[in-house]
Amino acid sequence: MTSNNQSSPWEAVASGTTAAILANIIIYPLDTVKTRLQVQVHSRSKCTEPKEDKSRSPPPIHTSYDNVLDAVSHVVQEEGISGLYRGLSSSILSTASMNFAYFYWSTKARTVYQHFLETYKIPDSNGIVKELLLGAVGGAMAQICTNPIAVIVTRQQTCRGADEAKSILGVLKDIVRSEDGWTGLWRGLKVNLILVVNPMITYSLYQWLRGILLRFRKPLGFADVFLLGALSKVAATVVTHPLIVSKTMLQSKPPACRDGRAFRGFTEVLLFIIQYEGLRRLYKGLAPQIVKGFLVQGLMMMLKERTELFLRHVMLSYNKRLLVSGRGLGFHRTICCKEMCSINAGYAGVETETPGVPDGRADRLRALAYRSEVQLQDTGMDLYPQRTPTAVYSTISKLLANNMSSTASNTPFADPLWLNRPYSPYYTASHRRLQREVREYVDTHIAPFCEEWEQHGSVPVEVQTRHAELGYTAVAAFPLAKDYLHGQRLPGDIDPREWDGFHDLIVIDELARCGYLGIVWALGCGNSIGGPPVINFGNEAQKRRFLPDILTGKARFCLGVTEPDAGSDVAGITTTAERKGDVYIVNGAKKWITNGIFADYCTAAVRTGGEGIQGISALVIPMKAPGVTCRKIRNSGVEASGSTYIEFDQVKVPVANLLGQENHGFPIIMNNFNHERLWLACTSLRMARVCAEDAYNHAIRRETFGKKLIENQVIRAKFSAMGRSLDSAYAWMEQLVYMSEMARKDGRDIAMGGLFANLKVLAGRTLEMVNREAQQVLGGLGYSKNGRGARIEQISRDVRVMVVGGGSEEILSDLAVNQEIKAMARKAQSKL
Repeated sequence: MTSNNQSSPWEAVASGTTAAILANIIIYPLDTVKTRLQVQVHSRSKCTEPKEDKSRSPPPIHTSYDNVLDAVSHVVQEEGISGLYRGLSSSILSTASMNFAYFYWSTKARTVYQHFLETYKIPDSNGIVKELLLGAVGGAMAQICTNPIAVIVTRQQTCRGADEAKSILGVLKDIVRSEDGWTGLWRGLKVNLILVVNPMITYSLYQWLRGILLRFRKPLGFADVFLLGALSKVAATVVTHPLIVSKTMLQSKPPACRDGRAFRGFTEVLLFIIQYEGLRRLYKGLAPQIVKGFLVQGLMMMLKERTELFLRHVMLSYNKRLLVSGRGLGFHRTICCKEMCSINAGYAGVETETPGVPDGRADRLRALAYRSEVQLQDTGMDLYPQRTPTAVYSTISKLLANNMSSTASNTPFADPLWLNRPYSPYYTASHRRLQREVREYVDTHIAPFCEEWEQHGSVPVEVQTRHAELGYTAVAAFPLAKDYLHGQRLPGDIDPREWDGFHDLIVIDELARCGYLGIVWALGCGNSIGGPPVINFGNEAQKRRFLPDILTGKARFCLGVTEPDAGSDVAGITTTAERKGDVYIVNGAKKWITNGIFADYCTAAVRTGGEGIQGISALVIPMKAPGVTCRKIRNSGVEASGSTYIEFDQVKVPVANLLGQENHGFPIIMNNFNHERLWLACTSLRMARVCAEDAYNHAIRRETFGKKLIENQVIRAKFSAMGRSLDSAYAWMEQLVYMSEMARKDGRDIAMGGLFANLKVLAGRTLEMVNREAQQVLGGLGYSKNGRGARIEQISRDVRVMVVGGGSEEILSDLAVNQEIKAMARKAQSKL
């Protein structure tokens, strides 16, 4: 009987076992041939086959196969197609039992490890070495538990004739009745335990090769990572293949030339092969061994999505019926990437129960929470998980959209109040559906890899493509260009006609939950600030030309305003655009341009007239045009954002790229700042919540002076101050979004520039305070770039750009007062 905090073993291996079994069924003929190639003996002189005794059952396989195709041909001729599938049922049982055993023992090992850390008050480490060691422990225990069925599979694959018809029990009896007795079921166990180091060898080789390649190429793309992973896997297989061969020969019947005498250990097998076959025969069956590993891994990655989708659909349907009857299930997805020798632990889905609704009424229904914990336990090939099918999100939306609350953290102040309380005047079922999807997407496809991407200084192209396919690029630029979507899906499958300011706010907020500002900016900041001028002020031809590519992610924009000598003082820009016929000749420089090095176009503020704001125009400059030079700027934080120094030297830009009228670009640029500052405010508050969440999770685990850190009043007071600042600032932000949305629908200008400026100042100060207090709670861990304080440390370096970027506190505070004075003056005048 499992408790509420434990998952049943069958639930744990359901999706992973299904995918692993299907993959192994598909490649099983290759596995059979590989095994036969590894056990056959190519005698040089001293080992001769005895005459066959017809009174006994036929000997083990002794036909001399030249290669894989020759082996397939002989097996089919002698035994039919069924010979290639000998032992398939046993192999299926072996795969299922290995999945179960590995997941079960890995979980146990992790539990013991965490208990050890808490008992001796040792700081945790999130390094790959820890994951590899825990995986090795789980793998070793799984090998001990499943070795008997592996021996049976090998025996069935390598026997023929009368033995062909023997079932699992028949082979089991033969093994037990042999001279080994019951111990024969654990033949090759020592080798299997040694082979547990295979993933460690693979990872070490991967890191070594990666370090060499990084000297010549940075950052590494997906193809580079896949190639390095493949080379590492091949090298690790070559290194350990003699052990794999010896294990197979130990588990099969002894060669006929030994007259039934079994090998006593793997060293005897190795010496036998060297003596009777030659040194090179230690690598017999190497090619199919390598091919099998790649095919299984590739098939697992493809089949996992489809089996997981099917199982989710079944579970979602079942869960909906339970919810209607007053009971609830939560469904958590744990992806466990594991391949050890020839056995794939696969991917496992974990279910946990959640409290039911009182009186059997489904008035407060719980959402399905999807979360992914990716353990990289083999090679870099697993670094980027496969894209979750869009159909998964559609299934969630269609089944549960109107019946579910939102997915929220259980940590105090880690989420806005509307996610933890049932009432809000702003959010509908559409908003909650969107929030669930974005959270699942970030937890699964973004958050686990942020540290790696930030260190590399960029987000992989494949991730950017997937981001655009799911619709996040389309909604990055606000307001949504609904007329130019052309069927582009929006996150949450939201109807474009429904999309409003609160949908926009949710996407901004949830994407920032990854805790790495550089990653958030790399995914869409350029389009979010470079695209709106085209949406709001571009003519029809410009919109048709630029917007479809912006919305689908085919083109990336950036905003070029800041210069080496002009920041908050936009009127002081010196980059010039001189008109000559049908083109502008642009000269000058822009600095700290987010996404500039990745961008295809730059929406730039340029000087086409005299001094001051009257001489500024907005121009879309192609970044691939001759004369454009980009140089990446190394900052304290946001390494992946592509902060760029751009130089324009006699760059020719078509006059058709001018937004609005010449010398009337200042209002275009300033209009853009309201949403940019809202974006900065929302992101600042979410980053602050990330700090609060990580600090709280540390405080409830860390013990000082005989009690938990959270039990100290001074620590609780820190969290109380965090909560007050966070919730009050967020409430003000919601009010401003509501006012802005209503004014936009009514077509009114209610002069909110000063309000958004002040909001950005408040949010930045809140982030500074919460980040500082979070670092105080974590102590030294808050200063470490890995471990529990990794995100807090990263935010401590990113925070300055949130306070300075988009307008410094000093400038914005003054702007806010001036704007309110003008607004009140207009109000007073209107009453006269």
